[in-house]
Amino acid sequence: MIRQGDFIKINSTCLKEKYPDAPFLLIITHCCDLAHDPNSLEVLPCHEIDGNYTQGKHPRKLHFEKGGKLFEARAKEKERIFLSNNEVFNDKFSFDDDRFVLQNWLALQYKRVAIDTEVNKIFKAIKLKDIAKNYLEDLIGIWVDIQKDETEEIPQKDQNLYLSAFFVFNTNSPNFNEFEERIKKTISSRLEKLGINRKKFIIYCLSEDDFSLFQARHLSLVNFEYLSES
Repeated sequence: MIRQGDFIKINSTCLKEKYPDAPFLLIITHCCDLAHDPNSLEVLPCHEIDGNYTQGKHPRKLHFEKGGKLFEARAKEKERIFLSNNEVFNDKFSFDDDRFVLQNWLALQYKRVAIDTEVNKIFKAIKLKDIAKNYLEDLIGIWVDIQKDETEEIPQKDQNLYLSAFFVFNTNSPNFNEFEERIKKTISSRLEKLGINRKKFIIYCLSEDDFSLFQARHLSLVNFEYLSES
């Protein structure tokens, strides 16, 4: 029986032609769907890489070790394939040791936390998307913690909004401490122009090694697809 977290070795000619740079495919189909149709699979091709190991915290890439080698699966390469029984069952191995890492990472893919309209307006006004573009090679993602005064005594329009933004950089990023100073300066300047108290928007820049999986799961990941260019 095949299940989520299993790998299919790419042996057949058609799969080798389709995925020439991937030695195997990672199955991410939910086990309930596999029980219904084990031949229709959602998969991610796995690429051998040299680099850092993010332990499932990167929202777009999953890194894992097999046979002493480091591999990467990329969320954007997800695809549904249809295989014969022989291809499915004859040559596979499992992600058992780190299956929980896979499950947590997949949960990040489908997590769509609705960010408050007021917060989105602030992100657009300070051009957060443009700021992030300056660090694409090093930036894993931006997570935010949103706190708001919610008491009946204070009218909603007068309630205070407090934001903490965590800019998480990969371990190999050489100068993320310098990035922090630059990012804080840019955002503070733009907040000041908007008349927003800078103390209500706290910026943290840290290495992925210092950003826990608990934080990745419980804070809100900023999805820039929902922020306009304006």
